Amino acid sequence: MEFPDDVSELVEESIMGKDLTGPSPYEEVLFRDLLFAVRAIGDQDVNPILRNQLADQFVSLWLDEQGKGKYESIQNRIQNIVGAVQDSLMGQKIVTRLTASLKDKNKGIRASAAYALRNTTNSSEAVTALIAAFKDKNVNVCANAANALSNATDNPEVITALLAALKDKNVNVRGNAANALSNATDNPEVITALLAALKDKNVEVLDTIAHALSNVTNYPEVMTALLAAVKDEKAEVRASVASALSNVTNNPEVITALLDVLKDKHEQARTFAAIALSDATNNPEVITALLDALKDENAEVRDSVVNILSNVTNNLEVTIALLATLKNEKAEVRASAATALSNVTNNPEIITALLGALKDENKEVRVSAANALGNTVNSLEAVTALLVALKDENKEVRASAARAFRQITKQLTIETISYLPEKLIVALSLPGLDSYIAGGKAYDSIFDSLNALAPFPKA
Repeated sequence: MEFPDDVSELVEESIMGKDLTGPSPYEEVLFRDLLFAVRAIGDQDVNPILRNQLADQFVSLWLDEQGKGKYESIQNRIQNIVGAVQDSLMGQKIVTRLTASLKDKNKGIRASAAYALRNTTNSSEAVTALIAAFKDKNVNVCANAANALSNATDNPEVITALLAALKDKNVNVRGNAANALSNATDNPEVITALLAALKDKNVEVLDTIAHALSNVTNYPEVMTALLAAVKDEKAEVRASVASALSNVTNNPEVITALLDVLKDKHEQARTFAAIALSDATNNPEVITALLDALKDENAEVRDSVVNILSNVTNNLEVTIALLATLKNEKAEVRASAATALSNVTNNPEIITALLGALKDENKEVRVSAANALGNTVNSLEAVTALLVALKDENKEVRASAARAFRQITKQLTIETISYLPEKLIVALSLPGLDSYIAGGKAYDSIFDSLNALAPFPKA
């Protein structure tokens, strides 16, 4: 075989398989030759016709997300290639083909082209075409154009276009415009527009705006607006603004507002308020409020509080309160307390309390206690109790006990391991044991035979 005379022939013959053995296997599905060729050419001196042909095929594949380009792996490779060649001649050709596609008769093609151009906003040609796309009659094209321009907010023309889009009738256009403008909150004109849009009737748009404004609370008018919005009559608005205020919990007024929302009648608002307060646990008032919220009737609120309190169990007040909560009359509250205590199982008093919770009448409490005990280190009491829990009547408890026991055995000292029969350690490390126990299959024979070799104290 003769070596090709120029780069164009090299690409056509060695990469694309022309006049040789043909394309790579499954090229019509994987497009490896096409994608490699586009990446390889870049600024290479190739035949303009070949460059244009490859750019056409590449863009056609990119925009055909329902057909040939529908596979995520292909779309990911395309994105990577665009990033690699965007400043080359090939990259310019691709941008030209995409901007031309913004005028396609097919609205789906136009929308896909607008979305694809989000990776090419370093090109003035792409930015100009995307601004013009706001005049498209199809809302998906407009929404995708707004999204694409989020990387070009240093351009005054882009800001003007996005500010207009912030008043669009379509919620997706407004939402994407608000998200794009969040990258330009150093612009006073943008802040003024976002403050006006804080009254948007759509909660998703409002949520985006609130989070954008939370980054510029050094403006007094912004803080005033957010503190007013967190008291809005709509629960969804209160929840969104509470979430946004998580960025400014160093402000006493914000803490007061969030503590009020933590008592809101709407569970989503209470949840978001709890999460927002997670960075303010050095405040005793916040700790007191979160401990009270641990008794909330809503599981999502309690779970949020548990996640926060489990990270501040070095606070003695928190630990004491959680121990008391283990005796709460509501099972779901007891279970939450057991979970929150999982990070302080080096404390003998905590272990004793969790061992008691492992015998709770409610299965969820027993599951939480078993999971928490899995964090103990070198506790013979925990090992013994978990062994008994392997015979629990509930399969979820048995599975949790098995996982916890396995976790503990990784941390046992030689002295403690020597107490346990070797066969037991081996048996409890077998693959699939969790499902074996959870499935309710007889574990008694293993337990009893090992117990006969070295009796375990009663838990």
